Amino acid sequence: MIIINILVIGNGFDIAHKLPTRYVDFLNFLRNWENNSIKYDNYYDDKYLKSSNSYRDKVYKKCKNNMWYQYFIKVRAGMSNNKDWIDFEEEIGNRLKRLTENQSKEWKKSLDDFTNCLNFYFYDYINLKPVEVRLPDVYNNEFDYVMSFNYTDTFERLYGNIYAASDSIKYSYVHGKADKYSELVLGSDNLLNINMLEDKLYNLKVPFEKIFQRSEKKTDKSYSTWFANENVSKQFDLHIIGHSLGMTDKSLLIGLMLHPKSRIIVYYHSHDCKKSLISNLIRMLGVDNYNLKSPKILFKLQKEPVILKEKDQQLEKLFTCLEIDIEEFSKLISEAEHISEDNGYTYSLVKRFKRKYSEIYTNNSYNNVDISSISSANYNMEKIKYLEKLCTGDVKYDYDELSKINLSKARVCEIDDFVYHKDIAVQIRWENIKNILNI
Repeated sequence: MIIINILVIGNGFDIAHKLPTRYVDFLNFLRNWENNSIKYDNYYDDKYLKSSNSYRDKVYKKCKNNMWYQYFIKVRAGMSNNKDWIDFEEEIGNRLKRLTENQSKEWKKSLDDFTNCLNFYFYDYINLKPVEVRLPDVYNNEFDYVMSFNYTDTFERLYGNIYAASDSIKYSYVHGKADKYSELVLGSDNLLNINMLEDKLYNLKVPFEKIFQRSEKKTDKSYSTWFANENVSKQFDLHIIGHSLGMTDKSLLIGLMLHPKSRIIVYYHSHDCKKSLISNLIRMLGVDNYNLKSPKILFKLQKEPVILKEKDQQLEKLFTCLEIDIEEFSKLISEAEHISEDNGYTYSLVKRFKRKYSEIYTNNSYNNVDISSISSANYNMEKIKYLEKLCTGDVKYDYDELSKINLSKARVCEIDDFVYHKDIAVQIRWENIKNILNI
């Protein structure tokens, strides 16, 4: 039977990658900035910056007097224990219970501003932060779809490129994906407990709810069509990693979970975590549905994260269009050829690399590329390097440079983007690589 693998990830996925993505991490960052104790070098690596410090200061300054920021700080200060944890969504719900008609507009505007600041934090910092661990439960699987409840693109940037058919992975960021102008979903799920007939402020509270914001901000709903797009004879495995299975996301998950062809695989990192996940899943599905579905529910202990080695970082470059010398690659592969499965991530990378480039080479779009104008008996490494820089956008068209590698101006002028150059770079590299790998 053909199995379609769907990965469902929550914030625990990012935390497992050592990323500071908890709400309390964001509060700590703002607090440090407010107290002028942030040294940007401690938080940012200049190689990964997208924004200037002056622009960054301007964005975070908006949060200094933000009503929600001040409210969250006050709530956290009043906690008698566990001050390393705060749930924005729960606290938004608590504040709505005391909302008056005169306050509604001002608090909603303040929430929008606070959410924009949160978006910038993820876009400008988290999504660029180097990650030095990988999860075996992820890289040892092949996922067709990824449903993310996170604002980050962690899976996409760490694992997307190493998949044999990375362009075929379908993503759905149900609460929005952090980008320069993204609108993220940040709100309560108190609507489930509000009686619209008895609560006179119902219409004023609704804009603070996640279900309203998902519609208003038009976040991705493609996950609802995934099963419809696949052959009904296939089995669907839902791999749930780092998601608490809380009731707030029931409306988004229930359809996937109760599909007659779906199997639910929940990953846990401790015994207490497993008990909590079982309890939450029973609550989400209901006792009857849980009992009916139980033969297709599996709980798996999450494998320990693997620390990335320098060799692994070099191998990962081969999956993007990054520059790496063929001589260097040859050395890496000759060493890797003797690596057993016990070497985990390195072995997985080599295996994936062979398969990925084999598929690329047999793909018609690459077979049809005309490289006669730059081919020679022995491919010149300078040609490859320059074409790959074009591919990644590291350099712009330079006709003098192009003429040195015998790529005519006429051919360049016929190209609308970098695709042609990428095809050439891949095919030239393939000619070198396939001999090294013997494939």
